[in-house]
Amino acid sequence: MSDFVKPERVSVPINEAFRTLLPVNLIKDLHGDEAICPTCHGLGLRVVDNIYGLSDDPDKTAGQFPYKHQSLVFCPSCYNGVVHICPDCGKQLPIGYRKCSCPAEQRRQREKKKQEYQEMLQKAQKHESYELGSKFTMAYSDYTEHYNEGYFSDWQEFFDAWHDFVTSREEDGIQVTEQPEYVWGTEQIKLQLDAGSIIEQACEEMYEDAMSDIGTAAINELQAYLDTWEYRYGVKSYLVDHKHAIKIPWEEDT
Repeated sequence: MSDFVKPERVSVPINEAFRTLLPVNLIKDLHGDEAICPTCHGLGLRVVDNIYGLSDDPDKTAGQFPYKHQSLVFCPSCYNGVVHICPDCGKQLPIGYRKCSCPAEQRRQREKKKQEYQEMLQKAQKHESYELGSKFTMAYSDYTEHYNEGYFSDWQEFFDAWHDFVTSREEDGIQVTEQPEYVWGTEQIKLQLDAGSIIEQACEEMYEDAMSDIGTAAINELQAYLDTWEYRYGVKSYLVDHKHAIKIPWEEDT
């Protein structure tokens, strides 16, 4: 005869437990687009089963877990029993999101981005198109991010990328009716190696005066070598510079 004893199932009355732990009502001061979560009804909690099985259970069926330790966990649909509702379409926003994906919100974001672009453009120093290739080695356009992350070194590159952009938008059912007047200038970034920083990092796990014992002369010697190495092998990169705008020569687009 088996000595197995089945677990004793106990029912915990939630109402009684909550009456002891919680006040009769929870206060929610809702602001703006906030609303009570329809999943947990404002409690911020939900019940999970936490099922399990016992290896010596004579009634065990492979793959089944007939027993449970139910408990309360945070609601996966809200924070503190409160959700956000889109003011345009009325849909509940997923947890962690404050912006909806509905057409009205997308339109609002496009207008906001356009306004920010115009404000930056107004403040930027303007340059003629021929300065690409002389004053500026590279330029950048938000409209051609699909090509070389938006960077290009001559106008033909830009025109090709622009036409690809227009074609892709039309394939998505969006008509491009305006051409940008300017692209952004760029700032050149060079690889830089600092001997002092390298030695300081290397000495972090050593004794306290290790860097001092190496001395300034030795650090300068390493820096001289690094400067030579940078000159021979150092790479360059470019970052968009919104302080400079270059006029697009659309008349050259053939």
